[in-house]
Amino acid sequence: MVQKIFRNDYRLIQFVLAEYNQSGKDKILHPGDEVTYFDEITKEKIVVGYVDMVADNVKFGQTTYTVLPVRIEESLPESEKKQIREKQKVVYVLSKGSTAPELSIDSIVDWSTNLQITGQIMLKKLGLSRMKYFTKQGLATAISVNQYLDIYPNAGFVFGGHSQGSMNLQFAMSVISDPSRVIAVFLSEGPNMWEMLTEDQQLQVSSMKNVIFNIIDRKDIVPYGYDNPEQMVGQLLDLMTVSTDLVNQHMTKGYIYDSRNNLILKDFNSAVKYRINLTKVYLKLVGIELSRLHENYRGSNKELYIEYTTVAAILSTLEITVYNEIVAYKENVQLAIKLLEETWESYLSAVKELSPNLSHDERLDVLAAQGVTENTLVTIPILEIKNMNISVDHIYQEFQTLMKQVKDGVREVQKLDFQTSEMFLDY
Repeated sequence: MVQKIFRNDYRLIQFVLAEYNQSGKDKILHPGDEVTYFDEITKEKIVVGYVDMVADNVKFGQTTYTVLPVRIEESLPESEKKQIREKQKVVYVLSKGSTAPELSIDSIVDWSTNLQITGQIMLKKLGLSRMKYFTKQGLATAISVNQYLDIYPNAGFVFGGHSQGSMNLQFAMSVISDPSRVIAVFLSEGPNMWEMLTEDQQLQVSSMKNVIFNIIDRKDIVPYGYDNPEQMVGQLLDLMTVSTDLVNQHMTKGYIYDSRNNLILKDFNSAVKYRINLTKVYLKLVGIELSRLHENYRGSNKELYIEYTTVAAILSTLEITVYNEIVAYKENVQLAIKLLEETWESYLSAVKELSPNLSHDERLDVLAAQGVTENTLVTIPILEIKNMNISVDHIYQEFQTLMKQVKDGVREVQKLDFQTSEMFLDY
């Protein structure tokens, strides 16, 4: 599950939206239901897991699910269900967002709440209100989330929420009883709840900043209040997007993905920080997975197994990350070369338009007098870029050699531990 969900940002967004993929007249998921989404890029059906707990509060408009890698059959005695829940190491929690605007109870409850909270945030920003306004949805979600900590006492949690679900989870994280058990929170297209939190709640979510990923499209009318990245819940992922209609903009259809199906952020520093923090989350989940897999490992030393297998996982992740960055770098190089050539052509066109009576050579002389020549603007920079390309290729070859040596060493250590264990088993 971990590798599938974290393969790229496109899949992360589909995970956040998975709570909408329900069937039936009541428009909710039920215990035992398979939670899935369809990867439109690879044409794969991705299974997130199976619904266990459902908090569906019609009066307040709150719907929250826990999703496990195993299906708990309804027919099992409660004692057996409890045992299965206590064995879980990772639990996924989805907080359902607003239903599409329509004449229905769900829609009226959801969108009246959206308007209320957005209005309160606006008043706070204008200094016209000092009220801390918490929605009944948010309070109900916070209660459910804290109950989940008790129901799954040995688990870490990954949360996902879109729109109203984002708002609800922002508040829930501000009052969660044990923040250390939160592995990651992925939020999309919800208003910034910072102004609605007390000082203590703000301190709590600030301490969790590196595990809360708050994704927004500024062309969407719903995510309001993100003018100060220091005063918000989580780290701001401000996206490059395209315009579409009102509903599709809100439902993430305006998001732009790069050639690796990852989101494109407006700010480079934020993008780097995001990648680092996301890698940390991924490695933590891989570490949990390795602990579980050790049950089927015949080696004698569990700590050694986990330590060295974790090293191998880190190296593999690092190798993929470096490769992706190399690919991105080369794509940017080609773009830079194209832009240099286009810039030179635009200079020539501008001079021609301003001085139609000058010959081509005379126009070149005008540009040269200002220090602008094809040599300085295009030829030399492109040559420098190509030399950098050669250097990057050489560094990557050395990196691959080093990775191979380290991985071989890790495998030898594990092999030795396994053989030692087999010798003792023979006796």
